[in-house]
Amino acid sequence: MSLQTGQWNGMYPAYICWPPKASRDGREVAPTLEWWEMGLRLLAAAALGGLIGFEREYNEQPAGFRTHILVTLGAALFTMAGAYGTAAFVDADVVRFDPTRVAAQVVTGIGFLGAGAILRQGINIRGLTTAASIWVTASIGVAVALGFWTPAVVTTALALISLLFLRPIQRVILRSLRQSLFKVVVDLESSGKITHVSEALEASGVNLRRMRTVGLPNQQRQIILDVEISEDVDIEDVAEQLSSIDGVSAVDWTR
Repeated sequence: MSLQTGQWNGMYPAYICWPPKASRDGREVAPTLEWWEMGLRLLAAAALGGLIGFEREYNEQPAGFRTHILVTLGAALFTMAGAYGTAAFVDADVVRFDPTRVAAQVVTGIGFLGAGAILRQGINIRGLTTAASIWVTASIGVAVALGFWTPAVVTTALALISLLFLRPIQRVILRSLRQSLFKVVVDLESSGKITHVSEALEASGVNLRRMRTVGLPNQQRQIILDVEISEDVDIEDVAEQLSSIDGVSAVDWTR
């Protein structure tokens, strides 16, 4: 079955997202862009991506200002190449092409770049927000390349709002919902055992959220604990119980 230019057979969309243009002989042809409009869209994509990238750069994230600009530029150029770079091939009698195919590969390929922004440090994982911002900036580049100016600008604004303002709001809300959080620092002598500390915390009804160990001179160690304590448990009692463990030389705590 052949597909004439501008027709639709349910499987091969000749045109997606754009109203096809009609030529002088009445046939529909693929949309095209002037060189200045291509340049304008690339500049707009770089500007919008740079806004998000600047926020990431300011917060000293692994992917910052330049990375986000390059992501939006690449996504925009790939999309324009797939959507508008096929005009020279549609004069044939049989045409089968999907102008969104290249843009779809941007969605797949950006995942590899986002994965590179995710860092694992022990049991902690960092960079998920930066990876998500890279993914969003790629979508902004695709939208700008297709001329979806309003969605691109609105998405940029919403992304900046979520990055700049939602974090303090999130902290306030979670602080009111969570139990009391404390940081406990335990100094261990060479004879002290970490298992005794964790067992004492469990016996006190304390929820251990994170534990880090730092080496000290003379084979001593320092254990930094992030703990969650319910209202019926006194942090002073917990610190006193930890101090009574053999091998523990000092215990300090802060909120």
